[in-house]
Amino acid sequence: SIYGSVIGQGVVAEKASRVVEILLSTVRPGQLLLGKVIGIGLVGLIQLGIIAICGLLFTVPTGVLALPGAAIGAVLIGVMWFVLGFILYALMLAATASLVSRVEEVSSATLPVTMLLVVTWLLAYVVAIPAIDAVSGGGTAPHGLAALTTVLSLIPPFTPVLMSIRMAAGGVPLWEGLLAIALVLASIVGVTWLGARIYANSILRFGARIRLWEALRRAP
Repeated sequence: SIYGSVIGQGVVAEKASRVVEILLSTVRPGQLLLGKVIGIGLVGLIQLGIIAICGLLFTVPTGVLALPGAAIGAVLIGVMWFVLGFILYALMLAATASLVSRVEEVSSATLPVTMLLVVTWLLAYVVAIPAIDAVSGGGTAPHGLAALTTVLSLIPPFTPVLMSIRMAAGGVPLWEGLLAIALVLASIVGVTWLGARIYANSILRFGARIRLWEALRRAP
């Protein structure tokens, strides 16, 4: 969420300073959009990596924390879903941020994407985690929560969070994991194309906030 906000503010700052006009003379809108997301994403990933390494250096040698092989696998799975989820949501945040011309308006422009992320985490706590706890406790998930969790975890906006929780708990068939990855990658491609269209049609327009349907309707 923090890095997504940084991306949105960066997009508007470039738009307000008109630096983006120079950049778009050498690169395509989609390339600029994806480059911004990947660049800030790498910074975030490096920061998280440094924190994780420092934590391990202080806890594992002293015996405070034992790190079995299964835990390492869970961490790697979590990192993979973090990267995929960050790219997916950051692209949406950057595209919607380009609809406004002032940094003060970024929060309101990106509110739909932020709310989607909030709903995703609510589903994790209300649906996914109770279903997993019920199954791990030797019982069955009440009211079909297990089936609902499976379906929701294959819907791309929810996949990075819900599937990472399911895979960390174990018991996810290989084909489901591969299908989830393929669906998220396909969604990233689609969002990149759609985001580039919105970005191209709004990033050079200043003044009042541009409506989403206007950015989508205009030819790039």
